[in-house]
Amino acid sequence: MKRLAVFTTGSCNRFGMARALMTTVRQHYPEADLFICAGDDAAGLIPPPGCQLVSGADIGVPDWRQTCFAYDKMGLNCLLKPFMFLHLIETLNYDRVIHCDTDMALFDRAS
Repeated sequence: MKRLAVFTTGSCNRFGMARALMTTVRQHYPEADLFICAGDDAAGLIPPPGCQLVSGADIGVPDWRQTCFAYDKMGLNCLLKPFMFLHLIETLNYDRVIHCDTDMALFDRAS
């Protein structure tokens, strides 16, 4: 069976939305591994059950600390997406990867 990862990126101010999104993903893709990639300090944030919280430092963003100061929150979260795709595919060996924005919710499974 092919391994599936679903992830979102977001800063602390969107973490509640990310949690809600991952709850809907879990309902429709119970076999998926879920990830929230935090675009700022994730200390103290608690992801939903079965969801892993990662930071840019965890996925190989070069000069992570300096990069955090070079972008606003939206820009930083956008920057994280390709690094997270590469991390999931090349480092963690997922066969399929889906990205969802934090302001989304899933209402059904794609065919």
